[in-house]
Formats: sequence, C-alpha cells, structure tokens
Amino acid sequence: MINKIGNFLTSKSLNFPLQLLILHIKKHQLMLVLWLILFASIFKSFGTHYGVPYLFLDPEYRNRVDFYSFLIVGFSLGGFIMAWQISFYMLNSYRFNFLASLTHPFVTFCLNNSTIPLLFIICYIFQIVRFDSIQGMEKGIILINIIGLLLGILIHIIATSIYFLFFNKDVNMFLKSIKEKTKEKLIQANINLDILPEKKTNNNQWMIETYLSSGFEWKLARDVSHYDPWVVKNILRSHHYNAFVVIIVSFASLFFFGSFIENPFFRIPAASSVCLLFTTTMVIMAGLSYFFGDWRFLFIIAFILSLNYFSQFNLFVYRSRVAGMDYQRPPLPYNQSTIEANVTRSKIMVDISDTKAILDKWKNNMLVKYGQKKPKLIFICTGGGGSKSAYWTNHVLQKTDKALSGALFDHCMVITGASGGMLGAAYYRELYLRKKQGKPIDLYDPKYTEDIGKDLLNAIMAAGASNDIFFPWKTHQVNGQQFRKDRAFAFDLHFNENTEGILNKRVMDYQEPEKNALIPLMLMSPVITNDHRTLFISPQSVSYLTKPFVLSSKGYLDYIGIDGIEFMSYFEDYNAEKLNFITALRMQASFPYLFPTVHMPTVPIMKIMDAGLKENYGLGVATRFYNVFKNWIDENTSGVIFMQIRTDWKFVELEKQENTDLISDMINPLGNIYANFMVEQEYNNDIALSMLENMSKTDISYLPFAYEPAKGEEEAAMSIHITERDKTNLRTAFQNDLNQESLNRLKKLLTR
Repeated sequence: MINKIGNFLTSKSLNFPLQLLILHIKKHQLMLVLWLILFASIFKSFGTHYGVPYLFLDPEYRNRVDFYSFLIVGFSLGGFIMAWQISFYMLNSYRFNFLASLTHPFVTFCLNNSTIPLLFIICYIFQIVRFDSIQGMEKGIILINIIGLLLGILIHIIATSIYFLFFNKDVNMFLKSIKEKTKEKLIQANINLDILPEKKTNNNQWMIETYLSSGFEWKLARDVSHYDPWVVKNILRSHHYNAFVVIIVSFASLFFFGSFIENPFFRIPAASSVCLLFTTTMVIMAGLSYFFGDWRFLFIIAFILSLNYFSQFNLFVYRSRVAGMDYQRPPLPYNQSTIEANVTRSKIMVDISDTKAILDKWKNNMLVKYGQKKPKLIFICTGGGGSKSAYWTNHVLQKTDKALSGALFDHCMVITGASGGMLGAAYYRELYLRKKQGKPIDLYDPKYTEDIGKDLLNAIMAAGASNDIFFPWKTHQVNGQQFRKDRAFAFDLHFNENTEGILNKRVMDYQEPEKNALIPLMLMSPVITNDHRTLFISPQSVSYLTKPFVLSSKGYLDYIGIDGIEFMSYFEDYNAEKLNFITALRMQASFPYLFPTVHMPTVPIMKIMDAGLKENYGLGVATRFYNVFKNWIDENTSGVIFMQIRTDWKFVELEKQENTDLISDMINPLGNIYANFMVEQEYNNDIALSMLENMSKTDISYLPFAYEPAKGEEEAAMSIHITERDKTNLRTAFQNDLNQESLNRLKKLLTR
C-alpha cells in the first residue's frame, strides 16, 4: 500500500509544469524577483507611497483610462511573459530532451511553464475589478477594460508563438532537412538515421513522465535516449537561434520606440514601461547566464568595475546637462575660492538695495489698490510631493484667492518651496501675470488645476525604458549646442504641453514683471549634492541668500560659511541668462532616480537634485529672506503671514511598536535618521520662526493649508501620476476644518 502511494506521488510530481516550477525556485531566483515585484505591486505591497500599484490598476494613456490603455499594458505584459518564457527555454530546454521529439516544442514548453503568468493574470484581474469597483466604475466599463488587457496579452503571445510554430523543428523534421551529402557521411560513420544508437545518460536531465500538450491533453513524455545527443543538441540549438531572433527584434523595436518619445502617441502607460524595463532586464540576465554560465556573476562584477573606471574619463557614461547652457567653454572651477569670489559684501548690499526697490513698488501698489499704508505681507511656502503637491497647491491658491477676491496674490511678495508645489505655484503665478496684462483668463477656472494634474509619468517612464536604460542616442539643439533627449527632456516637453506652453520662456523673462512688483518673487532652491549647498535660481540678484545674513558683527560671525550659490551670477559666462523656466522648475523637482541628476559645467562636476533633499517646505528660504529685510518689514508692513501649503500634516502619531525583532534593531539607527529627515526640517523651521517672532516688531502668523485624506480614503501617492479619485480627495480636503480655519484667519488678518 505504501509503495502504491509512493508511486502515485512520484508520478504526479514528475509532471512537467510542477518540475518547471521547482526548477525556477532552485535555479533562477533572480528571475522570480521580477515576478515578486509585479505581484507585490498589484497587491499594494510595493511602492504604495510612490503610487506604483496605481500604474497597473489605473493605467493612463493620453489622459484617459480606458480600453486602449489596458490594451497597451496587456501587450507589454504579454511581451514580458514571452521574454520570460524564451529566456527560461534557452537556459533550461537542454534539461528536457523529450522536447526535441515534439512537433511544437516551444509552444508546449510555454504551456507547461504558464503557472506563474496565469496566476498573475488572475490576481491582476481580481485587483482591477476590486479597485475599479471601489472607484465607483460601471461594471460594463470594467469588463471592457479587462477585455482590453486580455486581448493585449493574447496578441503578443500568439504572435510570438506563431513564429516558433513555423521555424522550430522536431527530430523528424531535422533529419529530413539534413543534406544528402551529410547523410552519406553519417551512414559511412555507421550512424543509423532512423534509429540512432543509445548514448550514456545525461546527468543534467530532469525526469519527466507527463506533460500538457498543445491540445491541452496530458501525455506521456517520449523517450529520446535512442537518438544521438548530437541530433538532439542541434535541434535545441536551432530553437535557441530562433529565440535570439525574437530577442534581437525586441531590442530593435525598443530602439525604434525610443526614437519617438516626442510623439504623444508613443507615450505608453507607465505600467507598460515597467514591463518593458523588466523585459530588458530579463533578457540581459538570460543572455549572461546563457553565454557565461556559472561565471556570469564574475562577469557582471568585472563589467561594473570596468564601467566605473572608464566613467571618470567620460567614456560610455551619459550625464544629463542643462539645455541651453554653454558646455563648450572650459569648465568653471568649483571650489572655495570661486565661491567666495562670487559673494562679496558690496555685491550683497547692492542686491539688497535692488530688492528693497521692488518691495517699495509692492507697497505702493498696495496703497493704490487697497489704500493700505502698512499692508500685510504674505510668504507662500509650498511643499514637495509630486503631482499631488502641484495639484493641491494650485487648487488651494485658486480657492483662497477667490475667497479673498484676488487679495491673496496682491499681498504675496515671495514664493518659495520645493518640487511639485513649485510647479503648481509657478503655473498660477503665470496665469495671474497674464490676467494683469489684460489676457482673457479666468484665474479660478478648474481647468487650470486639471492641467497641472495631468499625467507626467508616462513620458518619463517611456523615455527611461526605451532610451535612457542604454544611452540616450537622440539629440536636440539649443543655443547652437547638442543635448541628449533623455528623461529630463521628456518631462520638460510633456509639462510644457500640459500647461499649454505658457511657461515655455526663460527665467530672465520674469525679471521685469518681478522688478515692477506685478508678480511675487519666485525663489527656486535645488540642492547641490556635492556639498549640500543650495543653488538659488531667480531672475533677480539674490546674493544675500547665499549665506546667513548679518547686518554687522563685532565678533566671529564674519566667518559664517557660504551655504548657497547664486545661479545667475556664478554661471554668468555660461549662458545662465538663457535658462528655460521649465528646466529650472524641473531642476528643483529632480527626485532621485526618477529624474537624471543634473550636471553643471564645472570641475569637479556640480550635481543638482530636488530642493526637498534640503528644505521640502519652503520655510527655510522664506525665513532667510525675512531675516535680510526684517527692518524694512518692521517699518513698512503691519505683519507677515507665512502661508504654508503642504501635502502632509505636521504632527503625526508615533508608530506603536512594543516589541521589535533583531533585524529591526539592527537597521533602526540609520533607518530612523532617514525616516525623520523631514521631521528634522520641521524642527529647524519652528526654531527659525520663533527667532523671527522674538526679533520682529510686527506680528508673524503661520497658516497651514494641509492635505489630509478623508476618513476611509487612501492618501494620494507621491508621484507624478495621480488618479481621478486622488484628485477628488485633494479637492475635498480644502473643506476640512483645519483648512477652513486657516482661510478664516487669513480673511481676518487681511481685513485689519
């Protein structure tokens, strides 16, 4: 009885699908990691804070989530599935010689190797139905979207399978294709082509008793031990050649696709780009394993070390540059001497005088329009957070300015902030300027908030997956110089389209409107990652911000360090005045990895990234400006209002962790430092505000407008793609008690 049970279990365990699954787990764990990431993504267990699950559950194509967006995602997913099948077939078909006896070996292999893809597709559909049902989508539309997904998957799978059906051979076909001359040689060598002699057992072979045929029937695996291994080996090798053809065509398609990143039609959903990226990764991993075998890891290490070595000579490495700047001149030395030479006491005093002239014009404008001799001065400080921050900032500015009958931006003198918040504020400021210039613009039209909330991720991911992953080979010309079309280029282009081209101008084009106090000053402050200094970008000369300002000192405060660089003056000889405004906005919103690091024309190379790496809420720059002009503010205003627009609540509850495990205890020291990075900024901002309050003669008010998701709703992701439900929640958040309280306080302050 026990023997019968053992035989039964053995026979069941020797079926082809189960053996392939075991082979995956035993030999190809790295390939399985890609599947684990996909599973974790759709189940909201990976990258939820950054919106990764919504790329798959709510794919957007040309600003719509519909049949076509799911069709494209399905087609890309089908490509990943087939790349996985081909890769696994190339690496492991030699373990299953019975495949050589099948009429359609690759198709049969794929069918038996479909456990993981099939499970993923079922789970994916389940999650889509669940997500769309929560979103309130009609059942008919959900069904159409799922049909689009399945159709896309099937198109790619069927197309690839048809190729292998026509070109793969079994033993009989191979023997028939051998030329007569070759047959004669084999006969002379006493090799029977009909029944080749049996050879020694191959230790690499996995025992298979049953497999699922292409007709969806369970069949016994045919014994091919009587065939000469030379024949079997060459049959499987011909299959590999066909697989390589498919891979080469896939790579050629990738390069072809990358050449059209400017065309909106080719800005596929970000989930499709993820699948493309995974497909490329899978194929590269398989290629290394196929050619180098057990030496693949040594090869990878050697390749990385070689690439790292040659990168210092600017070989084989691409560096993103600021389009329009002069990189043909000898690079500017970036050292303490040039930094100090750019910040002199006399220059600082001249810049302060020029800015005071702007403040005087602003005060005069307020007197003329409102009859206020000492008006309230508003600093708008907007935080980072991707598209949700851009959307939230624009919405808050619209609603608040409308509630105040246009008085908000009239009273605003300075705008500071980081990342997405500055995108939303810059868009509203440009609309405000155009309205002042007599353009027929309704500042409070919801259309503008919707524009700023349009998807930006598709273009960047498409460029990254098809172009930047290798080397951006397409170029464009700006001011007579060639620049690469990379993810940065894709963002600038797409953001310009979303905002209907009204921000496509130079930073210096805002110099006169700011000088005449027609619009608030906008101080952009990306971070120099080399030394954590701030790069201040403004059409005005703001050298007084490059170091903590001291009016006069009798002690050692003269030796305060310079922690900022003024972009316009420092790079004056490198076409700084030609910097595009959208490019400047992107520089201060360059989130690591999503955007390429910006490289400046200096030696050593100055590297620029997101302003939020140093000051995510804008209060640090605003209080620094206040400190410089404190005396003027005391004498000419009736108080200052720091209006902070943010996408998180300042005070959060600590996580309840009564017991921690060993690994948590080991990583917590560094993990907590990173986790509390933003909290530290909050503490520093509070210190700066309290010091200003103690020193100032005028009142200082702090009014937060914070996005907090409604009860039971998920928080909008920190991404440059937000869903329609996210947008609804962001709009609704303005009505919560905290924001309405801040609005009412703002009304009272401006009517005093």
